[in-house]
Amino acid sequence: MFKAAINRGSMQRIRCQHPLRWSELLRPSLTEVGRLPIFRHGLGLECQIVAPKSVIESEKSTAMEPLIADPHACDLCGESLFEPIAYRDRRGGLLETVVCARCGLVQHAHVPSEAELADFYARDYRRAYHGEISPSPRRVMRAWRKGELLLGRLSRHLGRGDRLLEIGSGIGCTVQVFELAGYDAQGVEPNHGFCEYGVRKLHARVRKGFLFDVAPEAQFDVVLLVHVIEHLGSPRRALEHIYQLLRPGGQLYLECPNFAAPFAKVERLLHFGHIYNFTSTTLETLARRAGFELVTQFATPEDPNLRFLLRKAGDLSRTIPSDAYSQTMAVLQRGSVARYHIRASYLQMRLSMLRRYAEEFLFARSFVRRRIELCAKKAQHRMLSSCSDTAAHPVAA
Repeated sequence: MFKAAINRGSMQRIRCQHPLRWSELLRPSLTEVGRLPIFRHGLGLECQIVAPKSVIESEKSTAMEPLIADPHACDLCGESLFEPIAYRDRRGGLLETVVCARCGLVQHAHVPSEAELADFYARDYRRAYHGEISPSPRRVMRAWRKGELLLGRLSRHLGRGDRLLEIGSGIGCTVQVFELAGYDAQGVEPNHGFCEYGVRKLHARVRKGFLFDVAPEAQFDVVLLVHVIEHLGSPRRALEHIYQLLRPGGQLYLECPNFAAPFAKVERLLHFGHIYNFTSTTLETLARRAGFELVTQFATPEDPNLRFLLRKAGDLSRTIPSDAYSQTMAVLQRGSVARYHIRASYLQMRLSMLRRYAEEFLFARSFVRRRIELCAKKAQHRMLSSCSDTAAHPVAA
């Protein structure tokens, strides 16, 4: 529940006695009581924080505490003290972000419940984040190419025919790329529109659901968690569940935004949908505490994304690096608008994006049409093979 808001004039902390649920920040409130000024939160939707007038008037002058005691302990280390670091997200929306005073994990000050997250990602996320209910050809082309890059990155680390599960599989492009390459690939995706497209158009083995809908049995050789962990209510619980899904020696590919990458302003790193923000240290510590060991990293410290390949190890490491908090705080001091924009890598990234956008605009429709035809042929071959196996080995009456 959202128990705090920010007065946009003074940027002071206001503790409302009329708590707001996370879902209420996704839709305009109609309660006719005291109001704070209208703001646009991280999803770009206008809404208002509502509290009794007496609370607002009496508490507008409350000074912000240097440390916030929170009944909800840090998901990584269990600490209950957090330090505020920002009050806005990258779009200027109201978003209070804190850092754990022990391990340095950065997160929303108020983490939504599992029920609120499930409802949001099933119904609203794709439309709010991508502006689409069903994916456009440009988005399909982009997702397919990302799947091909991931296959190239991981193929030498995988065994032939490995059984693979992607959590948050979106359109199903990555699942199909791995399936076409000879892996036994499947996925789960909470959003109806994207999941339906993957099944109907790409014939991907994707089903609608969440990570915790997958039975906790050792049934997969590889799990992919690509830009998902930052959206979860409890990354620790998610990794513990994935640990149970993997066979002995199974591997987890984990990718998420890198909070320690170069940035212009802290707020530019923050997104309403990203509940947690990881550095290399906090992500690896979380993985080790869930029973994984690091196989390799596919990124440099300056890359915008962290890319870990982890192995199910069995030995739980409860150690929190003594300098984890100071590492995160040092990251927060590095922001510079000038240094960020004059980097050669920034200019290369922008040029690469422009080229990609041009290619998508010109070729996306024909690219997707060819991939749909390829997937249809693969699905037909799979069905014929299944029928042949059934005929060769009939079930006894």
